Amino acid sequence: MNTYQNIYFQNQVRSANREQILIMLYDGAIQFLRQAREAMENNKKFIKIEKTGKVVNILTELSNTLDFKNGGDMAVQLDSIYWYMIKELIRSNTHDDPEPLDVVERILADLRDGWIGAIEKIKPEPKATSKVSYGEGLEEGAEPRSISAAV
Repeated sequence: MNTYQNIYFQNQVRSANREQILIMLYDGAIQFLRQAREAMENNKKFIKIEKTGKVVNILTELSNTLDFKNGGDMAVQLDSIYWYMIKELIRSNTHDDPEPLDVVERILADLRDGWIGAIEKIKPEPKATSKVSYGEGLEEGAEPRSISAAV
């Protein structure tokens, strides 16, 4: 990543809300998995290990940030899924097998899509704005207070 891309990415993370950061983590994990698979296909073991290690770091962080008190069974289930994926990544590295990478990528994609759906459901509706024409509802000679009014 060049310097400008790095600065752009850092600014994205700094200005992102929690939901956006969660999706970024899933996107990053999927990207690193694809890079690991490509490295495996090209017999670049150190790159494969580096990229799967980055996915393990992301999954570990996702697991560490789970709120078991408020998340209940959902948090327990997500924790189990994250640790299952970590075991699959270790199995892939140990046996130089791309199949666990495919399994983990499918799970990550499904979780990402699920989170996007959940985020969309809880997102507050934006307030509608209606335009008011300059002279609408004004007596002759009166000045408008605002051009747009929140509904």
